[in-house]
Formats: sequence, C-alpha cells, structure tokens
Amino acid sequence: AMSSSAAAADNSQWVSITEESLLLHDGLMRVTDFVELPQDDITSTDDKDQEVVTFDSKSPEELTEWLLTVCSNHNNAYARLLEYRLNGLKGFWKVQFQLALEEHNQRESASNDETIAMLKKHGLWKEPEQASFSTRVSLLLCLPLLQSQSRTDPRLSSLTTELLLNCLRDCPPLSLGKEPSDCLNGIESLLSSWLGEGESDDTITNPMHRQTAASALVALACARGDLKTFVHAVHLLQQIETDVQRLPAADILLALQEVRGGQSQPTSLLGSKHAVSWGYEEMLINVTNSSDPSSNARVLEYDVGRDVACDGKFLFITNSTGCGLIKIGTGLHGTLRGYNYSKNSDIGQGRLAWGQGLLLHRPSEFDRESSKFACLVDQHSLQLGKTLQLPVESVVHEVFTTIALCSDGSHFYWIWCAGSISDKAAKNQNIILDVLSVNVRLL
Repeated sequence: AMSSSAAAADNSQWVSITEESLLLHDGLMRVTDFVELPQDDITSTDDKDQEVVTFDSKSPEELTEWLLTVCSNHNNAYARLLEYRLNGLKGFWKVQFQLALEEHNQRESASNDETIAMLKKHGLWKEPEQASFSTRVSLLLCLPLLQSQSRTDPRLSSLTTELLLNCLRDCPPLSLGKEPSDCLNGIESLLSSWLGEGESDDTITNPMHRQTAASALVALACARGDLKTFVHAVHLLQQIETDVQRLPAADILLALQEVRGGQSQPTSLLGSKHAVSWGYEEMLINVTNSSDPSSNARVLEYDVGRDVACDGKFLFITNSTGCGLIKIGTGLHGTLRGYNYSKNSDIGQGRLAWGQGLLLHRPSEFDRESSKFACLVDQHSLQLGKTLQLPVESVVHEVFTTIALCSDGSHFYWIWCAGSISDKAAKNQNIILDVLSVNVRLL
C-alpha cells in the first residue's frame, strides 16, 4: 500500500509537465527534484570558458574553432544538459504510460460494472451460485461408490444415468461453467466408464441404457461448454457407434446451437464508450439534378433525400436531395476516416445500394422507364457504367415510384409502388417488395 501511494505521489508531480516544457530551460528547472542528474564520468577540461560558446566574434574561423573544441569534449555543459533533458523526457514518458495503463484498467472496470448494472436492471443478470465445500465433498465421495456398486447391481447404473440425463436436460447450454470442475470431471469419468472406456468391468451392456448414458454425456458437454469434454464425448461416441447409432439429444444440441457464443454475459453496446458520430466535408452542397434539368421541379415535389451505401471500407453518400456522389473513408481496413477519396457531381437524383461486390445507382428517371433497374457505378472513379434491366416478370407497370433500394450484401431489395406517390387522387396504394440478384458472370 505504501509503494502504491508513493508511486501515486510521484506521478502527481508530473501532472503539470508536458513534453514542450521539458524542451525549455524553465521547464527543466521545474523537474530538478525528481529527475536523475547526469553523472560526470569524465573529468572536464581546465578551460571552463571553452564550455560556453558566445557569438560575439564575427570571425567564422574563430567560431569554428570554438565549436570544434566544445564538441570534442564529451563532458561539457551542453552534453550534460542534453543528457539531463533526455532523463526528464524518459521520466515523463514512463509516467504517461503508467497513467494511460491505469486509465485503461479503470475504464474497463467501469464498463464491466455498467454492463452488469444494466443487465441487472432488465433482469438478465443472474449471480453465479458457488457450491459449498460439503456439497462438493459429498458428491465426490458418492461417485466411487456408484461406480463400485454398479458392478454388482447393473440397475444402479441405469437409474443413475436416467436421473443425470433428466437433470442435465433442465440445464441451459453453457450454464455449468461456474460449477466445480472436479465434480463435473467425476461425472464425466463415471459416464465414460459405464460406456466402456478403458475396458472397465462396470460397462453397461443393455443397448437402451447405453443410449441413455451416451445422451447424458452429450447433455453434460453441452451444459458445461468445455472444449475438452466435447472432444472426449465425440471421440467416445465414435468408438461405440456400432452399439449406439441414434441418441435422443436433438433438443439439447438445438438449444446449444441457438445460444451462439454463450449466455454468461450478453454483448451490449454502451454509447458512452464509443464515438457515435464524426464530421466530414460534403462537397456536394450546390449539386442539383444536372442530368435532367427539367426534373428539378419534381425534386421539390418528391424529395428522395440523402442516401448512403457502404462496402465495409468506404461510405458512398449523396447530398441532401439525392444528387451527386462522394466516396468517404470509414477509418476501417486502412482508410482515413472522413477523407474524401472521390467525387462525381454529374450523377443525378437517385438511390444507392451496395451488394454482391457491386455499387448500384437507380436514377429517379428510371421510375418512368419500366424496363430499367439500375446503373453500375465504378467504385474508384464513381462514373456510371452499364445499365441493368429488370426481369420481364417485374415489368408490369409503366410508372413506378421507388420508395427504397437497399441490400444485405447478397441480394438487392427494391421497395416500390405503382403510379406516382405524389398523386393525391390515388388511394390505398399497394407497397411492393422485389428481391433481386445480379448475375455477376454476365457483366
């Protein structure tokens, strides 16, 4: 405790010190109490006046001679000053590293406490129950008795395996991770010996009872979630597959599959610990639907709004009216967050979507051309390329109104309605969703 308090006191002395201040003479004067002074291992020259270089002389030859004399003396005042400044910087960097490590540990502890508090508030957190010493000893002492008595009474092993299977069925997957490992290892060893591992004398011979014991071993592996137990169970089941071909354990394995990663502590996103937004320069403020000037009035009539697509590395964004296109780095996979990599101001109003490795743009004009779906966009230059046609079965109306165009990475989802959405006379319009995919091999 005294050492930690002393370290905290030492660190507090560096709070007002910065790297910039250590490069100045006044800053060095503030750290004389806790920075190690350089050692004078080499005796200095007798001529102390030569240690200070003055620029009073205007003769280059004389000034050069003075500089050479000072530089040849490794124990001069300048060398000691540089060594003292270096010691100050090393001490500063060491303290900064310690402070950063302490802050990281405190942040992780606070984040964990905040997560547990949130889970308790919603009733999702359950305190782990530790088994008492007497319970553990009682169970460990019973296991050898069961194994020994099963040799004389085969019904004991069958009843025990049935009871274990029923109990383990009630245990959720991965819920026994906090239980004593020696007890679980003892149960695993008992079931394995009854299934014939190690050529033991207490092997169960009844096929139905062997099936129950194997199911109990699988249920134990699922409830425990230990990789070693899983491998052991699979290896043992492969050895007895001629005797036990099917197990009534489908519901147990299905419950384990639905857990997907464990239920000990659900993953949660704490907004206070993450950057929720960051700025960028749009560069498309004055861009209008230049590709079709006559449609600018329709832009005001039905505003598409800003559209965004992402390929995991870059964001592809239009302006607030759906016109133009810029390519911005996300900060992931080596990109610079917020940096404008490319821009195309000539693209008209439309929708964006990225999927199947393709960036698609559906111009608003395509709502009046029933056979066209979208245009391919070059993801480097942002220039429009080949026009993709709609399937024949999707062309049933002459006029569409695109409500949204999005993708999950493998398919494109086009949400639209027939006619014009701004037509006040139209009522009870049906909203239609088309799921489309692009045949990349034909491009």
